[in-house]
Amino acid sequence: MLPRLRVQKIQRTALKVAIFGFAVLFVFSFFDVSAVFAQQPDVFGTGYGAQTGLGQTDIRETIARIIRVFLGLLGIIAFVLVIYAGYEIMTAGGEEDKVNRGKQILKNAVIGLAIIMSAFAIVSFIISRLSEATGSGRGNGGQAGEVVFQSFGGSGGLGRIIRDHYPFRDARNISRNTRIVVTFNEPIDPASVIEDHNGNGILGDCLEVENLSWEQHCDRVKPEAVIVTKFDPDIEDEAAQNIQIEAAALALYEGQEQKVYTFVFKPLEYLGSDQKEMQHTVRLTNEIIKFDDSRPAFDNFRTNYYEWKFITSTELDLIGPNVRSTYPRAPRQVGEELRYHVIPRNSIVQINFNEPMDPTTVQGVLDQANNFTNVIFKRTNGDVMGEVEGEWHVTNGYRTIEFTSSEACGQNSCGEAMYCLPTGCASGDSECREDYEILIRTARAPEGKFEAFPFTGVTDISGNALDGNADEVYDGKPDAGDLSQIGEGEDAPDNYDYTFKVKNQIDRTSPYVRQVNPALDAEDVEERQEMSFTFSKIMWLSTLNRARIVEYGSQDQQAAINAMDEFWYAPFAEQVPFNPGEENPEEFVSKVEMRHRVFGPNALELFYFPIVPSNVKGINQNCVYPGRGPYSQGMGESPTCDYQVDDAGRVVVDENCALVKTLAVEDTACVDTQTPTNFHAGNPDTDTILYANVDACLDSLKAKSDGLFEAQAEAEQAVQPDVE
Repeated sequence: MLPRLRVQKIQRTALKVAIFGFAVLFVFSFFDVSAVFAQQPDVFGTGYGAQTGLGQTDIRETIARIIRVFLGLLGIIAFVLVIYAGYEIMTAGGEEDKVNRGKQILKNAVIGLAIIMSAFAIVSFIISRLSEATGSGRGNGGQAGEVVFQSFGGSGGLGRIIRDHYPFRDARNISRNTRIVVTFNEPIDPASVIEDHNGNGILGDCLEVENLSWEQHCDRVKPEAVIVTKFDPDIEDEAAQNIQIEAAALALYEGQEQKVYTFVFKPLEYLGSDQKEMQHTVRLTNEIIKFDDSRPAFDNFRTNYYEWKFITSTELDLIGPNVRSTYPRAPRQVGEELRYHVIPRNSIVQINFNEPMDPTTVQGVLDQANNFTNVIFKRTNGDVMGEVEGEWHVTNGYRTIEFTSSEACGQNSCGEAMYCLPTGCASGDSECREDYEILIRTARAPEGKFEAFPFTGVTDISGNALDGNADEVYDGKPDAGDLSQIGEGEDAPDNYDYTFKVKNQIDRTSPYVRQVNPALDAEDVEERQEMSFTFSKIMWLSTLNRARIVEYGSQDQQAAINAMDEFWYAPFAEQVPFNPGEENPEEFVSKVEMRHRVFGPNALELFYFPIVPSNVKGINQNCVYPGRGPYSQGMGESPTCDYQVDDAGRVVVDENCALVKTLAVEDTACVDTQTPTNFHAGNPDTDTILYANVDACLDSLKAKSDGLFEAQAEAEQAVQPDVE
């Protein structure tokens, strides 16, 4: 029998240990133990462990396991105390002190056990709420969210080597029947990515058979080049938890040189599970070779691969996509009049869908060969599709396709080649118009279902046929004779067609940035703060990847920055009204959100410089004028730059805009709130906002940032106590 004081000491110690265990569990539960620890291959130096033969388990997972063992031990102690309390009561022999002591031990043991059992439930609830609020947890809705880890291993290629991919980084609620798509900034040798599984000598295709089998008739992904795995935590053998997935592989050959930038991977089985959400990882390795210089794609990166993760839901996507918006816009009824949208000849044609599309069904060349017939034109002055030659490109997270004509028509505002839609109008007849019609053909599918037969028309990323009238009912695809023509009866519900007019004029106005977010010189920006540009026009979205974000820190911070992968970012655009809040707007512009890695990682206080260079272009192919944009002396303000000219070229509105001199040596604006307040007075000694080019602009911003870093260091030094 234990002495009474010793028993009380054990009770107090058990209670303290239980509380300490709860606190430690609360701190470490900020790391998603069940879903993240075993799935992050490059966290806290695990890559180093892989090189040396040391253990590769994440240090946080190790700690979590220790905590689990620790809490289990506490449970055993509580159980022993319950047994001991019962023994005390049963052997009391009528002694009231022993009975009371036994009851008190039992009471304390039950309290301790309740604390232990409640710890996981309470912490899980709190962390799930915090995760949903900050976007770092497993939310729903298919929105991108960040899986937080310190080194951001394998993420630096996005923006430099990788232009886009789907699913996006850390996206949730992805359908199980999705395809995986990757687009590179440089052409890639398809032989480094694809095996010629069907043996026809063409890489990245399927044999044309009536009953196509992805497994038998299509080429395959090289498993050493593209590694797709799913993580199943219910498998007891940890080595077998990451299950590699086989996939068919398609390549999109572009231009006259037939180079490949985009690959589509079709998993041979549905991803994930119909019982639970599951995390998947896609790793692009250094086995992937650039086409032009034969170098591995991820040479000179901190990690020699690019990797991202996403989470699948338990559902299949069985609903067809629809058209969300277009440029030119479809005609609209105003009273009894049907008004057509009239655009200049040098316009890019843009179609925006409500969800990502399969690039193999919406991207292609229109020419005399008629090798792409899913999205075609018809002109009043010519019924042959080949008369509108050019190319459709998919962009904007695979939600947008853009058509560029192949008919050269001079130079744009920055001296580059411009291409125009043909009109058949007499030269110089600026009043001439020509009617255009666009037809988007849906795919064939079994009756009543959107699950399309491959390569029979336009489908979404999950293979569902276009839902042209957006009623979520598949109405079928009408038969067509000559696919190069828009035939009779093709105005069917699930096809999508509309008309507009092209005028025999060229628009040479340049777009500019109207508003930015975060505000100018904003401080204490949150990690996941939305970063966006709103332009003065609808933009040519295929050029937006030329915008970038520069991350900059002090010399003391540079070592920490170098230990992480480069800052990644990717643009995503939508059409918004020129005047926000306007009912029935007639004028729209592009708002471009730059999806990005967290700002200020690892508690670093860094500067971020968003850059929109002149080779970002508007829908009229003219370059952004880099000197015009929002300007304010107020730190943290986000003014709207409004600049308008009349038909004679006279400025009629110029509000909240940087002063532009339109000189070749001073045409790039470097906007911040440290510029002298009399800048707009035109004083040549203080006009420091304009620079000859982006590099000079960046040097100026970095110099000012260095001054702020130094001032902050001096201020911190001044408040340090003297130590003898």
